[in-house]
Amino acid sequence: MESLEKLYTLDGILDDLNGDGFPDGLKGGIILREDSSAIEKKLAINLSARLGFENIALDLPLVKFNSDSKEETNIKINGNVNYKNKNTAEIYIAGNSINIDSCCDEALEKGGEYLYGRLPFIWEISSKKPTLGDVVKSFESIPKVSCVSINNIMIHKDYCGLYKVGVKLKFSGNLEEIKNYIKNNENTFKWDYIKEINVAFDNASEDNISIFNKELEANNDLSINSNKLTALKKIDVANFYSIDGILEDTDNDFLPDEIIGKIMIRDNADNYELIAASSIAARLGLESLGVSFPMVYTEKEFNDSIKNPIFIGNLNLTKEFVYNVDKTSFNILRDVDNNYIILSGSGENLVKGAKYIAESLPFLNSSKGVSLEDIKKNLKASLSGDTLNGEIAYILSLIKKDKSIKDKKIDCFLKDDFENFDEYKFKNYLNSKYNVKDIGIRPFNEKQLIFEEKYDIPYEVDRFKQVLNEKLFPNLKPEDNVKIFGTLSEEKSVRDDLKLYLKDEIVKTGAKLENCDIFCAYKQGISWIMEGVIPKVHDIIKDTDEIVIKFKPFLKEGKDTWDDDDGSVPKISGAYADDENKWFDLPVRWIQELYPVDDLMAKELNFKRDKIKFEIMDKEEKSTYKIIFKDKEGNILYSSKYEAKYSERPYLNEYNGIGKVHPSTGWVKVCVNDKVVIDERIETDLELLWNIYQEKILKKCKDYILKKTDGKPLSSKQPFFKELRMDVSLSEPDFDLPVRQDRISSLDALHEDLYFVGLDFFKTFGQRTVGESLQEPGLILPVINKENGKPGYIKAGLYAEKYDRPKVVIGEKKIDINEALSDISISKIVFNDKTIEEIYVNVETYGNIEILNRLESYIELAENGVISMANGYIEAESIKFNVLSNGNMVKTLELNICSKSLENNKTLNANDVDVPVDKVIGYEDYIKIMDKMKKVKGLDVWRASKSYQGRDIYAIDIYKGFKSKIVSRNKLINSKPVFMINNRHHANEVSSTNSSLYLALKIISDEKYKKYLDRVNLTIIPFENTDGGYIHDMLQKDNPKWKLHIARFNAVGKEFAQGYWKDTKYTEANAVPNVWRKWLPDMMVDNHGVPTHEWDQQFSGYVSPWFKGFWLPRALFYGYFWYVDSPKYPNHKRLNEVLQDYVADAINRDSEIEKWNEDWKDRFEKYAHQWMPKLFPADYYKNLIFYWIAYKPNPEAWHISHRYPYITAVDFTTEVSDETAQGDYLRLCTKTHFISDIATIDMLYKAETVMEDKSFEDGGITLKKVRKRPIKLK
Repeated sequence: MESLEKLYTLDGILDDLNGDGFPDGLKGGIILREDSSAIEKKLAINLSARLGFENIALDLPLVKFNSDSKEETNIKINGNVNYKNKNTAEIYIAGNSINIDSCCDEALEKGGEYLYGRLPFIWEISSKKPTLGDVVKSFESIPKVSCVSINNIMIHKDYCGLYKVGVKLKFSGNLEEIKNYIKNNENTFKWDYIKEINVAFDNASEDNISIFNKELEANNDLSINSNKLTALKKIDVANFYSIDGILEDTDNDFLPDEIIGKIMIRDNADNYELIAASSIAARLGLESLGVSFPMVYTEKEFNDSIKNPIFIGNLNLTKEFVYNVDKTSFNILRDVDNNYIILSGSGENLVKGAKYIAESLPFLNSSKGVSLEDIKKNLKASLSGDTLNGEIAYILSLIKKDKSIKDKKIDCFLKDDFENFDEYKFKNYLNSKYNVKDIGIRPFNEKQLIFEEKYDIPYEVDRFKQVLNEKLFPNLKPEDNVKIFGTLSEEKSVRDDLKLYLKDEIVKTGAKLENCDIFCAYKQGISWIMEGVIPKVHDIIKDTDEIVIKFKPFLKEGKDTWDDDDGSVPKISGAYADDENKWFDLPVRWIQELYPVDDLMAKELNFKRDKIKFEIMDKEEKSTYKIIFKDKEGNILYSSKYEAKYSERPYLNEYNGIGKVHPSTGWVKVCVNDKVVIDERIETDLELLWNIYQEKILKKCKDYILKKTDGKPLSSKQPFFKELRMDVSLSEPDFDLPVRQDRISSLDALHEDLYFVGLDFFKTFGQRTVGESLQEPGLILPVINKENGKPGYIKAGLYAEKYDRPKVVIGEKKIDINEALSDISISKIVFNDKTIEEIYVNVETYGNIEILNRLESYIELAENGVISMANGYIEAESIKFNVLSNGNMVKTLELNICSKSLENNKTLNANDVDVPVDKVIGYEDYIKIMDKMKKVKGLDVWRASKSYQGRDIYAIDIYKGFKSKIVSRNKLINSKPVFMINNRHHANEVSSTNSSLYLALKIISDEKYKKYLDRVNLTIIPFENTDGGYIHDMLQKDNPKWKLHIARFNAVGKEFAQGYWKDTKYTEANAVPNVWRKWLPDMMVDNHGVPTHEWDQQFSGYVSPWFKGFWLPRALFYGYFWYVDSPKYPNHKRLNEVLQDYVADAINRDSEIEKWNEDWKDRFEKYAHQWMPKLFPADYYKNLIFYWIAYKPNPEAWHISHRYPYITAVDFTTEVSDETAQGDYLRLCTKTHFISDIATIDMLYKAETVMEDKSFEDGGITLKKVRKRPIKLK
């Protein structure tokens, strides 16, 4: 080691074992004599806290005795030297190590306080106060001086400051010139709180010179008093190393920056107690961004003003605490004034106990599988009846309380969480032990049929035929000329078969079929052009220079202008004012129906797409469309017109005053000898189905809800049903187009209408009935199949949950499994020489005897192997329960555990996990992948929450691996910026799950990306909406390319982001807050998606009322910046702007993505933006669309950067056109998300990490280092 100011750096005792540039271990340790004094032991313990404070990770123990290694950098403490100056202590470099020597206890204590508390400051503690590094710099300013080091420091017991500082200079040139320079500029080298600087010169041992400053001030109070008063906390063993425990967050950034306890050792503590105390001190320093000194007192120094004392060893305490000193235990006791933390024991067992407390707590072992907090949460939930184990325990308690129950039929309706439950074992136990004969177990929320109706739909082709059979064929005469025009919502093959049938029937009459055009009622303009126009123009296309397609604005009579509205973000309030004349359709409805006709024409005619243009129809024209083919001189080579057929109906039949929609309709028009003989509407199958849905199915649902809620369907009573399932079979167009991912599918559109209009119905129903929007009615589940050429049907079934909560039905009696309020804390752990012997759990019942009964039954079932805690992975011999009633002991119970060890399961490499990039990952696929990822070294997989329906939502934490055993997440966060990647919030937006799982594996295995972990921490939620994902996977197997927005929200139709940060039963909303709270990310992205093709809804005005601006994909990739606009956070917008550059540049470097973006840009402009620029906004930056939406800070917001702008500065959204992507196109979408995420990581990697020294003195010394937020751009 070169110089003392570098002691707590990587050039000193700290080590960088994983090569990321941050300290994560030590090059040595602390060395003492075997017979060290109490002062030396206190110094070693305080140094342990300081070494922990300076590190991200550590190995224990730190203290060694009489050890020496020339390769190590150690701190050697020697308080028993024959020192020439008996009133001083000297800190000096000896080889690679640092020694502190003294023969005076007071001087050694004073020198130790400087070593662990003030170094590298000269004396006063503050970011603005000078350090030893400033002293070095002052000498480095001397001409021809090449190297400066501080080799020794002397501290006098009676003075504040450094009594003497030894500086050594390396130089080139003349020694006398260097000396003269120092003498002539002596004030430059004088510092407050340094009495003397002795300057030595390399290779000139006899030529030292001294620089003297004024005398140091005497200091009669030599101790550093750091007893800070804090509010009394309810500390227990499980939360010990948290801000709910012994740590404090003083600046409200969710990171601990103060330790509110002090370590107590015996006056004559032995070396075992020293090692134990050192280990605890090191872990405390490691977990906190701030530490106050001194950290340790002896028992004679203890008084009641010291809060949260941590007693180590066999202390004679003044309090009446009773514990067995023959066993090692970690015990937390509490009275009205204080918490008393006691690590008792002796010898090697004490060291082992301390090693566990320092290395593993709050986990039960070093593999960190099950934590004490897990045990607390599981037990609390079980005793409240909120887990399957708890419900089973409650059932047993009923049987034990009333023996007559065994002779009755018992039906148990429990939580649907039977994965790890052995029903046979439970029933067999009850039968053998309690003679229970008849018991059944089913989910409480199993589906119960409310009504089921099947409605047959007369086939539109048959109805079309029927009209002609009745009104045309009988009246035809030979030689009649017949022209037929029709529209039917059918694919071309079906309509062609119909045309053959009509021709045959007309031929039978002797008449002549002069013309027969039957176009598709759905997207009539395309059908007319591709089937009615294109076959007629092949001969003129070689002379055609331009094709103009004119369309009529979809406006009420007498209007020729229209308003525009912002469509950059969805509008999902669902609140509609009464306006029966309102049209939900857009003025550009007719050009929307044409999409993507120019692509199809260009391919069919081998004609340039940009030569096909759209124009608004002349006002005097009555037709819907007009197409004109022109040559280079503007001469018309061909023209034709078409009038589209549609109907008008209320958006919601039940609430017809809120507006009208205009779905396409069927039609038949027949001319005989140029005279119209038939001209009438034929409702499409879709229209007939829609009548049934609106007038019968939804009305039945409404009636059921009103009955169920006694006429008061309040939002608090939701969901009202479990599932409204509609099985639909129809003959309808549903096929891919030969361009991009475009499709024509009236069934896809119907699926969207059934879902979203259903949601709007229930919202409006609530608003009109009780004044509340009902946004979580239950799952609306259309299941649609295409059956070409056949009559259709819709079978609707409304299902409710059997019960709204778990119940036990005994004979005719129904008993709710009610929640029972209890408070769980872990007060003590007892160790033996091999493992944890006992875990003591306090169960506060607040006088509710029912909790005791449940606990006794729970223990009985667990001991007999019927249920298990934490899947049995509890490495302890027993759990002892102290049952309390308002603080008074009621009973002590014991659970003997047959535990099994949780072995290190990191047995796989990244290449052992197959993550598909071209296949949709359904929920079951995801679980299989996550089970493998749990075993991959470098990935920490944990359950962030469960969904409303009980499905797992995992998070993956990724950071640079460590060789040291103890790793502090708090220090990881404080050292490197954190990037949080949330995916699949809307489960039909599929590709982000593929990309995030792919990214997780690449970043730990690919050398190109592994570097990022040197400077960035990652946390990923690959699949947030697992309930939606389960539904999506079920539906996409039959209709793989549909949009399937039924999976957008949760299982009851709710946008669950509204439940972030709230107490909600929709527990999928807890995943993002849980991950955020664990990692406190600097930046977060929410990776979303939009449809791969147009989003049309015929019965909603052709576009979704909530998502009008999303009718057409505007790009393969675009984004949203939801930035904070506040003078308090002036850098936030700039960070978003820089991120925009990083992402845009990365996306644009990929030629495949760029090509797709360019194509969609052309489509969006041609069909949408040019006609309604506000509704279809396109704000391009570097040829990509980014929307900028400003918000003010708001502590109630659900957007993270708005709620916590002082922590998360960037909270943005990406959109990729992936609803629903498959195959090679899904691979492209996966790649697109991956590139965007990597670009963001790259920005964080290149940012500058700025540490703010917030150390201070206030009756004591507090060292504090906090990473500055937001990140600083280089």
